[in-house]
Amino acid sequence: MANYQLASRRLLHERARARTRRHWYEFLALLAVLVAWYFTLAPSSLNGPMTYAVVSGHSMEPSLYTGDLVMVQKESSYKVGDTVLTEVMGGMVIHRVVWISSANVKTQGINNDFVDTWTLPLSAIKGKQVFVFKQLGTYFVLLRTNPLVFGLLASGLGALLLVDPRRKKYSKRLIEILESADHEVAKKTKTYLNKVLVGLYVLAGGSLVSTGILLANHTKFFPRVLLSLSGVAVSIVAFELVGNWLASAKDLDEPDRSMAIFGSHLYRIKSEVQIPGPTQPVATASELLTYSEIGKTPILHIVSEDNLIHRFIVVTDSLNYAYTVDLSKETNSKGRHKK
Repeated sequence: MANYQLASRRLLHERARARTRRHWYEFLALLAVLVAWYFTLAPSSLNGPMTYAVVSGHSMEPSLYTGDLVMVQKESSYKVGDTVLTEVMGGMVIHRVVWISSANVKTQGINNDFVDTWTLPLSAIKGKQVFVFKQLGTYFVLLRTNPLVFGLLASGLGALLLVDPRRKKYSKRLIEILESADHEVAKKTKTYLNKVLVGLYVLAGGSLVSTGILLANHTKFFPRVLLSLSGVAVSIVAFELVGNWLASAKDLDEPDRSMAIFGSHLYRIKSEVQIPGPTQPVATASELLTYSEIGKTPILHIVSEDNLIHRFIVVTDSLNYAYTVDLSKETNSKGRHKK
């Protein structure tokens, strides 16, 4: 039996290590993508190689139309015929080069009958057209002019990170037990902390919206974009700290504390229900929650008739894991039953 239990624990521990490795691989893959994006596609406002512009007007038709998103890259030299993005009187114009010297350049819209009236220094050229995404700029303009839409989109993408696409697969004996079980709602922690958590989430989303608007308006990275990104980082860190505090339910007494830790995983079953198979005790509620998350199985809650002993059990294919809260010990030590 000892070897059987040891093998089962090793299996779950291996699953835990595999999940940790998978998370690291995902993190490293994301980091590699971000690094590759920064050195190839990052906007110039972040000191990247690209500048993004949304076409407005008819001067470059039929090559470019209103709403097209254009990516331009800084080049060491330009020639007649290149389509370039230039800075003109505080604005941006994307036209074709028709004359160039060692110091200056003249441009013209291909749909215009006349050359642009200005002569620009080469330093006014932001870059040469390298990619065009037809009508994609229309959606960027929508996000820039409608912060609420941008915030909802950012929140929706953030919510997707919380969704686990894996389907739950329960063993036959666990399905039979759950047929007589009731989903149990745990007591919540202090309401004001939940409001703080929501506020931090909104702050993070708002900071992301602000950062997106600043980048869309080609705002310099220092200091406004940096401060906005700092707001995102601070709010996310604070969200994580408050979330961890709430997850530990330190403001509640047992068994409410353990029940709050288990959250939506909890199912109440009758004390007379027999759970077959060997059972291995665990030391903490967090450890039991880990086993539940690894196996994608619920946590069964059994209460003794005198309401003093609460057993929380995770049923796996080979071995059960149990965490026990014995309130009789507190009753004996304090002379009363905490509620």
